[in-house]
Amino acid sequence: MIPCLSLPRASRAQEVGRPPIDQNVNFPNFLASETVTLQAENSHRRFKIHLGLLRDKSEALAGAFDSNFREQASGIFVCSATSEDTLARFVEWAYRGEYHINDDVDVLNRLNFTNFPVPEGQSVDYSCLLTGDDLPADIKDHPLYSHLLVYIFADTYLISQLKSYAFGKLAEYLRMLGRFLRVGYAEAVIAIFTTAFARLHFNDPFLPWIAHYGAYSLRCLREHPAFMEMVRTSPEICVRLVEQMDPALTAPWESPALRRHLLETMRGETFEPTLDAGW
Repeated sequence: MIPCLSLPRASRAQEVGRPPIDQNVNFPNFLASETVTLQAENSHRRFKIHLGLLRDKSEALAGAFDSNFREQASGIFVCSATSEDTLARFVEWAYRGEYHINDDVDVLNRLNFTNFPVPEGQSVDYSCLLTGDDLPADIKDHPLYSHLLVYIFADTYLISQLKSYAFGKLAEYLRMLGRFLRVGYAEAVIAIFTTAFARLHFNDPFLPWIAHYGAYSLRCLREHPAFMEMVRTSPEICVRLVEQMDPALTAPWESPALRRHLLETMRGETFEPTLDAGW
């Protein structure tokens, strides 16, 4: 007599064609925590995030919900001086380890930037670039400026990993552009200068870094009227730029261009310089 073998009964999941649930799967602990809300100043859009994840990424932000502040009761923290785009990028980075910005150069080249130098007889108000107030959308949405705002947000709320990530993205973009900035990029760089020096601490490492880039691309930037006005009106930026510049390669009396300029402008004066006088 052949013995009858008892086969294990298939689970319900197997019967309907679904893979069985792995009881050994480890889910992130923060998924079991409650969710709280982050909101940008002057915005009605709200972003939910697990409190456990927020504690892991930013103790400064999570602390508002763990203390006897009004945020603990309402479950909402309003981030001052932060746009909703920047806040959305923080939440995306917190969950995914990265955030997305459309930095396709071909797309940026189609944006309607103001050309410079300004055509004769026309005037353009560049004051917004110098103050950082009421920037046009093509500057606020520029990848360079967007990365800087994330960097400033991370600096404000002590998120070192995000700060390093945003700096890496910004630096890589400038490396790709090089020193010869096309129309539109110079405006974004000028806005980066004024915003960074206004909102970051004076010893933040980004300030000498961007000053070095300004010195590196000076030949292009100084053609823009807003850059020259920024240097004239901001001693701190001017000093940082000078600190990054190398000495002139030739003495003034060895420069044919300077010698020619002096002779042309001083011709007809009672004193006319000669080459023997060191001019």
